[in-house]
Amino acid sequence: MNQGTKNMKLIQAIDEYREQCKAFDYERDRNKAVPEGLKIIKDVSYSDYGDFSLLDIYMPEDAVGELPVIVHTHGGAFCYGSKEVYQFYCMSLAKQGFAVVNYNYRLSYEYSFPAPIEDLNQLLTWLAIHAQEYGLNTEQVFLAGDSAGANISYVYMTLYSNPEYRKLFALTVPKVKLLGGLLNCGPYDFVAAEQNNQQQIDLVDAYYQKPYSNYGALIDTFSFVNDNFPPCYVMTANKDFFKEEALKLDEKLSALGVEHVCKIWGSGEQPLYHIFHIDIASDVAVQCNKEQCEYLKSLL
Repeated sequence: MNQGTKNMKLIQAIDEYREQCKAFDYERDRNKAVPEGLKIIKDVSYSDYGDFSLLDIYMPEDAVGELPVIVHTHGGAFCYGSKEVYQFYCMSLAKQGFAVVNYNYRLSYEYSFPAPIEDLNQLLTWLAIHAQEYGLNTEQVFLAGDSAGANISYVYMTLYSNPEYRKLFALTVPKVKLLGGLLNCGPYDFVAAEQNNQQQIDLVDAYYQKPYSNYGALIDTFSFVNDNFPPCYVMTANKDFFKEEALKLDEKLSALGVEHVCKIWGSGEQPLYHIFHIDIASDVAVQCNKEQCEYLKSLL
């Protein structure tokens, strides 16, 4: 297969995936409404990539003083998703006493790795500069994400905590303090992982757009996780196709002595699936999200 044919194949795979996700997300959220009691700031630009560089901020409208911050990175296989898709989930986190920054980032096939990592760094740079304007505490910042967003958050947490890995990205980390993170239903070791189906293979190829060997150590994040990795709650579900990835990360963090929780939600009688937690109409999602927020509060 020549490169042009391969590119068209990947673009077609992305288009099909986007349509599938759009229909699913519409059905999940079509009866949801913006909750009362929140201050909502929309469409703030943090970088120079148009709609890819917009963020929203949600916080309790009766908040006093600077709030701890959750920076949420949406999922979508690196090629789909937006802050709008995740607004109700992120608002539910804000209702529990946090300022939540819900942002867009550059997607494949239009952009490729490491664009989302660079965007997260730019967003945190914006946060360091503008936090006082919005009542945000840069000494109490958490990263959160699911699926692809969990991977992006995990990669950033690794480069934040390991200067040797950070050098490979040539990024300057802004002056914010990452206290921990929520890593939900994510893939963490693409070098070793076997993708489950052709669609997954296509979507990962579209994200990297070059053979793994061209990136060298840059994508071998798992090897750079060290004992300085921020505390985190690693979440998966019993029917999540990335469940083994969570267990592998749990094993690594345990061996390093890193403070963390790893939990598999769901049972044989009540199975749960990939990113179940964003459906805030579900009682178990509400329970999971509350537990994760309590974990973050324990780190303050």
